[in-house]
Amino acid sequence: MRLLRQSLLLLRSELRQELRDLELVLTSTFFTLVVLGMFYLSFAALEKKHTLPAVPGLLWLTVAFVGTITLTRAFDREREADTLRALLAAPVERLAIYVAKAGSTLLVLLVCCALLVPGLASMFPAGQVFGTCPSRQSRSWSSAASATSPSAPCSPPGWPAAAARTCCWR
Repeated sequence: MRLLRQSLLLLRSELRQELRDLELVLTSTFFTLVVLGMFYLSFAALEKKHTLPAVPGLLWLTVAFVGTITLTRAFDREREADTLRALLAAPVERLAIYVAKAGSTLLVLLVCCALLVPGLASMFPAGQVFGTCPSRQSRSWSSAASATSPSAPCSPPGWPAAAARTCCWR
């Protein structure tokens, strides 16, 4: 319980500092937009069938880089202001410091994902993968006979039968 309380207090302090200067949000947002532009210039000339498998990879690649940049920058800010020593000397658990930094990074990452997913969906014709049912994209999961039936399973072969019953996006 003490760890949670310390983490929440440090997270509140981190968010207050971030709202003051918006350093992490602006840097991460700019990086996300630059990456979107680079992906668009790289993949726009390809056909839809070639870009469709790349869109989820582009999403996770951007999320990984933005998360790494943001978390690194969160600790660098403490090092530059020489407050990391004071923070480590304070009667606060080190795990609470990390949890607070990771929490602020997660919130910044969610802001970037709010830009990234619509950006990928609008820039790439294959970005419509975020709004369609996987069984409608590829009928290779079901046989030709079951593809025409309205009760065709929604999950690939080998998945449990419960996965086919819980398909709700038809």
